[in-house]
Amino acid sequence: MARPDVLIEQTNGNLGRVANTEDGTTAMVVTGVAVADQFALGDILGPFFSVEDARNVGIDAAYDETNSALAYEHIRAFFEGAGNGTKLYVMVVADTVLLSEMVDKDQPYLAKICSTKKDVKAGVATRIPDAAYEPVYDGQVEEDILLAVTKAKALVAFERSAPNHRYMHVYLEGRNWQGNPALSTDIRSLNSDRVTIVAGADNDVSTREVEAATPYLNYAFAGFYAGIKAGLPVQRNAGRVRNGALLLVNAGMSNGAKMETFNDSQLTALHNLGYVFAWDIEGKGGWYINDDHVCTEITSDYAYSTNGRVADKVSRITRQVYVEELLDEVEINPATGGLPVSVAKAFQERLEKVLNIQMVNKKPKEASAITVYVNPLQNVLATDKIEAETNITPVGTARIIKVTQSFVNPFNIFFFFF
Repeated sequence: MARPDVLIEQTNGNLGRVANTEDGTTAMVVTGVAVADQFALGDILGPFFSVEDARNVGIDAAYDETNSALAYEHIRAFFEGAGNGTKLYVMVVADTVLLSEMVDKDQPYLAKICSTKKDVKAGVATRIPDAAYEPVYDGQVEEDILLAVTKAKALVAFERSAPNHRYMHVYLEGRNWQGNPALSTDIRSLNSDRVTIVAGADNDVSTREVEAATPYLNYAFAGFYAGIKAGLPVQRNAGRVRNGALLLVNAGMSNGAKMETFNDSQLTALHNLGYVFAWDIEGKGGWYINDDHVCTEITSDYAYSTNGRVADKVSRITRQVYVEELLDEVEINPATGGLPVSVAKAFQERLEKVLNIQMVNKKPKEASAITVYVNPLQNVLATDKIEAETNITPVGTARIIKVTQSFVNPFNIFFFFF
C-alpha cells in the first residue's frame, strides 16, 4: 500500500497563516580550495546573508587571487544581484569536479545541499577547471555543460518527486562558449524547463590578471544572474527595464569577447537559441539581461523561468495547505457516494484563500488569478483520494510593444462630420 501523501502534478494549517516561502533561497557550488580551521571541500557553508559572511570563513578577494578561483566573485555578484538578506548556501569543491557532476542527483554536491537544507529554491553551478581538463565542444558549447543540463533536469525531477516535494531551478555557468552564434547549439531543444545556461560575462572579471595570467577569461556570470533572480518576486523577469540597468560596466560573453564585437543579428540569433546574457537597449543607458530563458521549446507553458517559478510556488503552497488534511476523516454524501458539495467547496476554498493571500492579492501580483476546483462526484471510499484542480492565470510579459503611428489632417476630420 502506498504511503499516505499529497501528490501534485503540474500540467502544459490555519487559513492565512501559512508561512511565506523564501523564494530566493539558493545553493551555489563553486571550485576552490579548503581553508584550514574554516571549512573542508564538500562542506555546506552558510546560510550566508551577505558577502561579509563569506569573508568570515576565509572566502574573500585574496582567496580568489591566491587560488585562481572565482568563489568569492560568484558569491559577491550573487549578493550584488539579490541584495543582502537573501539566503545562500555554498559548497566549495575541487577543480577536478565536472559541472555535470556538480548537478548530478547521485553525487554529493548540489544534491547534498538540497537534501540537507530542504528550503533551496534554486541551484547554481560554476567551475574553473583544472589544468588537465580538455574540453570537447558540441555546437560551440562544452559537451560537459550540455550533459549538465540533462543531469540538472534529473535532479529537479528527483527533488520534485515524493517524498521530497521540493521545487527548484538550476542555473549553469555556460563558460567557454566558442563565440559563433550561427554554429551554436539550440539549447531550447534540450527539453529541460527548469534549467538555464548563462553565457554572459563581466569583462572586468574576465580580463582580471593573476600573476600575468587570465584564468577567468572563459567564466560566465552565473552567480550574478542567480542573485538577480533570487532578489525578484517569482513572476518578475530579470530583464525588466524598470528593474534598472545592471551594475555592470563592461558586458561580454564567456569567450572573453566584449558585447560590442557582436552585431544585432548575431545577438538576436543567440537570444533565440535560449542563452542568457546582458545586452543594451536602444535609448537606455547600461546593460540588461536579455530574457529569462530556460532549456526548453518556446511553445512550452514553461518556456521562461518566470512561469516555472510561479507554478513551483503554487505547488509549495498547495502542499503546505493540504498536508494538514492527510488521514483526516472525510464526510461522504450518502445519496451520491461522493463528497457533499459543502465539503468539496470548503476543501477548494481552503487552498484558494491562501493562494490569493500569498500570490494574487499582494503587490506586485505574482499571478493574475488562481482558482481551485474540487469535483464533489469523487469515489473517495474506493480510492482514498481527493483530487483537486488548480488553475493559474499568470501575469503577462510585455516582450513586444507595438504602436501604430500615422499623420492626421484635422481639416478632413472636421468636414467629415460637418
